[in-house]
Amino acid sequence: MNFIHLYNKDCRDMSMIEDNSVDLVVTSPPYWCAKDYGSGKDKGEIGADVSYKEYLDDIKKVFEECYRVLRNSRFMCINISNILVDTHTIPVPYDYFQILRSIEGLTYDECAMWTKPEGMLSQSRAGGWLQRPLPRRIHMNRLYEFIFIFRKGTNDLSFTQSDGKILEENIIEKNKEYLTDVWYFPCASAAREGHPAPYPPELPKRCIRLYSYRNEVVLDPFNGSGTTGMVAKQEGRSYIGFDISAEYIKLAQKKIGWNEGSVFDDPYEYKLER
Repeated sequence: MNFIHLYNKDCRDMSMIEDNSVDLVVTSPPYWCAKDYGSGKDKGEIGADVSYKEYLDDIKKVFEECYRVLRNSRFMCINISNILVDTHTIPVPYDYFQILRSIEGLTYDECAMWTKPEGMLSQSRAGGWLQRPLPRRIHMNRLYEFIFIFRKGTNDLSFTQSDGKILEENIIEKNKEYLTDVWYFPCASAAREGHPAPYPPELPKRCIRLYSYRNEVVLDPFNGSGTTGMVAKQEGRSYIGFDISAEYIKLAQKKIGWNEGSVFDDPYEYKLER
């Protein structure tokens, strides 16, 4: 029986999750000093009113917890981009890469580039240069984000006959666009999602289909508006999500869809139909 557990807790401590019990991590961590998520430093919001070093230290704690709960041969898919702070570009993905590689037993596997339509820019920076196109003044519009894919331990490629049938029916024929490491799909709308930095369902869907089987467990330590959980449910996976914001937990409840009146401080089991 599949389940969905949402925790209104700090993901730097996921001690309620057993070691080696999760099959896939898919997440997009909060930005440093670039977005207001509404909780603030006092409530434990990672990246709020702290130095960049403190932010990276906190992110490492989360990744170490993700590694602990991940089964051997399973994968972590981390979506992150460069950010602009006071006109300076902060190369966050490159620092994330070093953090992930520093965790003993975690191995770099792939990197996909999410490329956004040119009309949906998250940071339109080249307008000034178009008005005065002089050398050394260009600030390029950003159209891509990284999706780092790391594996815990050894690579186990074994699968059952029924798993193989699912692969043939649901991935190979319908998802040939997954064959390259450049993925094209539009952004999600912050206004419509009710969250300052949502990602589109297509991003977790590709990661879930490519790196897990049906009935396995997907974790998003930064649950946000619940996009990963919604897609995990649609794809027949169990799901665990963490968020320090009770407001976003309720938003995720609505997005994922389950009975009213559930208690969000404790895990809530939602029985999915096969």
